[in-house]
Amino acid sequence: MKIIRNIILVILVFLAVFLSSKVWFEFPFFTEEKQDDNYIVNYSDIDIWKIVRPSKYLLSDKEKKAYINIENEDVVWNMILDELTNVFINFTTTNHSLLVGEVYPDKYLICEFEKKISSDIFFQGLGIDKNNIKTRLTYISKIAIDIENPGDIYIFNGDSTVVMKNTMFSGSQVLSKIKEISRLSESVVDKCQVNGENYQIPHVKTSLALNPVFVKAEFNVNDVAYIDNIAKNFFRNDYDYVRRSMEQNGNVNFVYKNEKVLKITSEGLFDFFDAKFSIKNEKNIYESLKIAISFSNDFINLPDNFYLLSSESIQKDGVQGYKFTFTYDIYDKTVLFSRVRNNSPLEIEVVDGKVISYKRLLRDIDKSMIEFAEDVNILNLDEVLSKNVKLEDETDDLSLKILDKDMLKSIDSAYLAYFDRAQKINRQQLIVVWVVEIGENTYIFNAITGSLLEQW
Repeated sequence: MKIIRNIILVILVFLAVFLSSKVWFEFPFFTEEKQDDNYIVNYSDIDIWKIVRPSKYLLSDKEKKAYINIENEDVVWNMILDELTNVFINFTTTNHSLLVGEVYPDKYLICEFEKKISSDIFFQGLGIDKNNIKTRLTYISKIAIDIENPGDIYIFNGDSTVVMKNTMFSGSQVLSKIKEISRLSESVVDKCQVNGENYQIPHVKTSLALNPVFVKAEFNVNDVAYIDNIAKNFFRNDYDYVRRSMEQNGNVNFVYKNEKVLKITSEGLFDFFDAKFSIKNEKNIYESLKIAISFSNDFINLPDNFYLLSSESIQKDGVQGYKFTFTYDIYDKTVLFSRVRNNSPLEIEVVDGKVISYKRLLRDIDKSMIEFAEDVNILNLDEVLSKNVKLEDETDDLSLKILDKDMLKSIDSAYLAYFDRAQKINRQQLIVVWVVEIGENTYIFNAITGSLLEQW
């Protein structure tokens, strides 16, 4: 009997050791290799062309120019991509040339990106060998189809234009489809008259804009269960070891081993940072973009009107990666965020095939305030520039006018947008603005008063 009791005790001891070891091995310092699996992103089925797409389509002939609204933009964009693939594949046999500046035929359709996009995204995304493209095409800013000669393509790279003649591009089919499912939106003029002088500044000719437009945070920052669920999605198996804290200003912090940090601010900003990465899985810009999009969709899907604004190379501890900035439209106008708080709708950094930084501040239209929005009179671009250009006889150093004639001659683009100060969670009124870009500088002017709001 005593022997049986001793055997049972020994079995119980071994069982206790075994079960306790199972608990210990669940702690993060025993599961370093396992933790990385929590953040592996499956991006094989991501369609980047829903995000990498033109922000505007411009139709032009000798008489007039106008932006067009396309009912089913995805259909047209995919047609253009298919045709571009054929053009790039057969580039070596194409009659092509490189012209300085922005050059287009007399009649054309332009697919215009908000900012120039790295051509590597196109080449890698379309399966094109970059070495076959024997010309300077580092970026793609605008793609133009010659209406009179639909096989001729013009690609503006930001400072020069690649012209490809008599290509296999079936531009007539694209143009026919656009005619079928589009309508004219806003007229565009080439010249701007400032204080009696004409300047070559293409811009939308309008004196009306929808106002006031109110937005709100995409989620309720006071919904504790919702925020905790987001944190669980971010940290996954590590969530049980995450420290949660709340600051006096309402910001909520989730911290794992001082390596992974998720902050959700009282204004509705998601700010995720992961300091741990290696150099084993370095990805190109195309793969990195797919990882960024997939990572975001894993937690909160991107809205349909979202698109890639810009991309840039970054270095983290000697490892190369990429930063992608995204934005979206409201009522067919780009949304710009105030730089005072250094916010943007979405910024994602990918290093080593892994998202190490994710900042998201999206806003939804406040539907309870839609009834107050109406078309109101705004200043046209001529009037805004006239209010802000310093005349030759003005010598007052205290003048708030920040433009001069030389700057007017150097304007790269001017367009209407909505400006979000991102100060309120709910009922934040967007400001209708004229955005003027001169070289690397951007000037934001209130379209109703003409006053300068911000300069970047």
